Amino acid sequence: MQGRLSPPPLGRLQAFPWKSWEEEFRHARACGFNTIEWLLFEADGYEQNPIWTDSGLEKIHRLIASSGVQVRTLCADYFMTHPFFRVLENDRAVTVAVLNNLIVQAAKVGIVIILLPVWWPAKEITSALHGFSLHSFCLQSCQRGCQQRAPPGF
Repeated sequence: MQGRLSPPPLGRLQAFPWKSWEEEFRHARACGFNTIEWLLFEADGYEQNPIWTDSGLEKIHRLIASSGVQVRTLCADYFMTHPFFRVLENDRAVTVAVLNNLIVQAAKVGIVIILLPVWWPAKEITSALHGFSLHSFCLQSCQRGCQQRAPPGF
């Protein structure tokens, strides 16, 4: 099921709830939920997203412990505006580095699924090779990200 536990920001359908993200754990518990999806990991301000910082990870751990609500999935809209394909190699390298770090950071709070929204205009999908390339690329990133150790217990 998808839905919101916080009101959306004015003029945006989907955005990280900067002002109320901590309250979402309590709201989820009150609704009887035991997991939530981390929404979102956006391009704008991603370095301030709690999932990205040590202090944010500590806060997430405290909220998980106090509410009993786990975070198992993350929607990474960052990659809508920072694609893997049809970009300069330098841009791709930055995108790959963000993905690799995101995999490690997400694992530290128990996230096991990262949703990568990938958008190509239909006219640009010219063969099944695009899908295969994306699959291979993501698999390589996951393998690299998983080679870095998360702290014990995560």
